[in-house]
Amino acid sequence: MKKVFMVVHLIDVNKGGMTTAMLNRSKMLVDNGFASDLVTFDYNPKYPNIIKELREIGKLDEKVNILNVNEYYRDLNTSGETDTSYYDQMSQIEQEGYHIQDDEFKTKNYIRYFSNGVYKMYKKWTKTGFLSHIDHFNDTRQRVRREEFHQNKYLHREVGYDPKNNKMNMERYYTPDGFCYLMRWYDSETEKQQQVFLFNKDTNKAQMYKNNKEYHADWLNRICKEEEERPFVICDGPGSSSKVRAMKADVAKRIYMVHINHFEKPYTYGSKVKTDHIDFLENIHELDALVVLTHDQKKDIERQFGSHNNIVIIPNSLPYSEVPEVTKDERKVSMFVRYHRQKAIDEAIHAFARVIKKVPDARLEIYGHGSEKDNLIELINQLNLTEHVFIKGYSKNVKKEMAESIVTLMTSEYEAFGLSIIESFINGTPVVSYDCNYGPRDVIQDGQDGFIVKQKDQKALAAHIIKLLKNPQQANEMGQKGRENVLDEFTNQAVLDKWLNLFKELDKK
Repeated sequence: MKKVFMVVHLIDVNKGGMTTAMLNRSKMLVDNGFASDLVTFDYNPKYPNIIKELREIGKLDEKVNILNVNEYYRDLNTSGETDTSYYDQMSQIEQEGYHIQDDEFKTKNYIRYFSNGVYKMYKKWTKTGFLSHIDHFNDTRQRVRREEFHQNKYLHREVGYDPKNNKMNMERYYTPDGFCYLMRWYDSETEKQQQVFLFNKDTNKAQMYKNNKEYHADWLNRICKEEEERPFVICDGPGSSSKVRAMKADVAKRIYMVHINHFEKPYTYGSKVKTDHIDFLENIHELDALVVLTHDQKKDIERQFGSHNNIVIIPNSLPYSEVPEVTKDERKVSMFVRYHRQKAIDEAIHAFARVIKKVPDARLEIYGHGSEKDNLIELINQLNLTEHVFIKGYSKNVKKEMAESIVTLMTSEYEAFGLSIIESFINGTPVVSYDCNYGPRDVIQDGQDGFIVKQKDQKALAAHIIKLLKNPQQANEMGQKGRENVLDEFTNQAVLDKWLNLFKELDKK
């Protein structure tokens, strides 16, 4: 069975369109005879919880695994039972030979430990009573080491600090049975990584890598060589592209995805190229394939970096699904978006201040998560829109919320595709979107299944929203036209054929 690895730095439950696209692609492939795993490089001891939740909400197929470099080498070097003895000892509040300051333990979950008047330890518990970490100090009250505990009650990570500036100079990672399988050194002045050391429990050798790029590329080589057939590696995260390019060329066919607009502001041709895209865009001639989501982006890339006959257009897709059996809420307008400046949600909120002057009982519900949440709430308060605009947080039932809406909005400064447009159409709801690079022009048929509005034209944005709110029958008809378009071009079956054609061509080379 042919394996497809999809590489990205990290996976989490509440990530955006790129993660959604990867998860959907992985299911699409395993349903059609491939094996598929997601490959990550971050350190996150909560991956078992993330996998469990992704499976529960139906985003991660049971046949798809998330492979993590730390978990791979941790498990490879684990031979015994989990040793909880150190955790059991240190999680006790009272420690022999120490005086404790515990007056804030009940409210802030920490205790300080002193030995003969010298501050030695700081212990921090979670609200549920689990010992999270211990900080150790030297005799002059400078932090020198932190011990972090896994949810399975073992020491899993140790961090060393330079007492001169309290910056990290070392990391050690441990197996459940207490073996140190990985160590990193850092320059505490620059905070840059110096070396990575990998240890094998069955030998007396330590493997040294100059940096994470070498370490991660070597691991990718290893997991690819474990496959009977040469696999495909799809690099979905631009920050991981240099690691994929550093792999040995003969161990896999390497495909690079562009999931976002590759330009800096103002995000149009002629703008500076994003730093994490430069590596592979300047080396397109060396790539097995470069996949972009839209025709416009392909044109811009070829215009700047040349045509090398290896750039392929494969849009994101979603599985076919029936429209949920819900009643349209003729006053509900919605957005499904990360709370991020790129998404320019403030544009929609300002436009909605115009909308309620014509449709006083209309409301805008904004679903998502992100760092701009507090700023958006503040803006809503400033515009006196608290009874009309609502920050709803992450939705676990996007289909229902979209299908109930009379229209959905997208006001991004830039995109690479806009998967939420596809999802809105699949659920029978038209879209009003700003005209940004790239995506809306490839999906929305202006005036037929939605409207494309000039960037920053809040007046026109509001006018189209008002039109659909006042004409719900027209909105329903436009939503149905959008669904027909998506079913023809952007469902998994339509897009699967494009991936299969690409795989077939690469196997010939």
